[in-house]
Amino acid sequence: MTLKHRSIRTIPIALIAAASLAAIGAVWSAPAQAATCGKPVAYPGNSATAEQFANWMANAAAARELPGELPVMAGLVESGLKNLNYGDADSVGFFQMRTSIWNKGAYAGYLKKPDLQMKWFTDQAIAVRNYYKSNGKGDPAASSKTYGVWIADIERPAAQYRGRYQLRLADAQKLVATTCVDLQGVNVLAPLSRLKFKRKQHPARTGSISVRVSCPKAQCISTVGASFRVPGRPGVVKLTSDTAMIAAGGRMTVKVAVPHSVRKRIRALGGATTAARLRVSVAGTNGASTVRVRKILLAR
Repeated sequence: MTLKHRSIRTIPIALIAAASLAAIGAVWSAPAQAATCGKPVAYPGNSATAEQFANWMANAAAARELPGELPVMAGLVESGLKNLNYGDADSVGFFQMRTSIWNKGAYAGYLKKPDLQMKWFTDQAIAVRNYYKSNGKGDPAASSKTYGVWIADIERPAAQYRGRYQLRLADAQKLVATTCVDLQGVNVLAPLSRLKFKRKQHPARTGSISVRVSCPKAQCISTVGASFRVPGRPGVVKLTSDTAMIAAGGRMTVKVAVPHSVRKRIRALGGATTAARLRVSVAGTNGASTVRVRKILLAR
């Protein structure tokens, strides 16, 4: 945990509190599902694993259009991802909230109600984000390189501890990806997108590798890249689809054409398979993009 500074405040508490009350968000109570991505899940219990806590936190953040890694990074530094009943002075919980400041009103009883801790964190994250944007400081969600500063302005530790949060980005990304890969490394400024594809594909027969991309809320632009090795062909085969423009609320099957020479080699696999790496890029008209990596099997 970090020692909280007693007097210096990066952003006035009154400002954050006011913005927090205005922020919209319910206490999460949806059933827990390991595969849930972007929808709130139930608190997994104080004895849960780090991966389960990360899944709970990341989904709560994503549901409010915040990066999934953000609360996980904060929790790793402040409490080691544990609902602590102790801390520096009167700080307790996953995010070491000060009881003298926060154990009242909308967050009363937060130690025994961890969902309120997540509500507090996302409320503060939104308040700080709005403060940045309204003061011409840009959007801290634009790059994962600014997540640590964003968290520091939420947690407000002593100055010497502000740099600790960014150091946990990689750890947070791994924890989030373990249970919900769709929330790992997602740019929240990019349009919401969903992917659907067969885990085992037969390009020797179909002539292509395909991924169905949908953009339910906003227009998006998508490309798919595929890389794999096949017996009898040196090096790695690297292929890219044409760019697909998908309307808001629409969906499209994006195909990566596989040349005849490569299809011939895949046929030579017989009953075996070879692994392929798919790199699916989805961008908005504002230029913000998200890249997701998936693995599939190619067979004859």
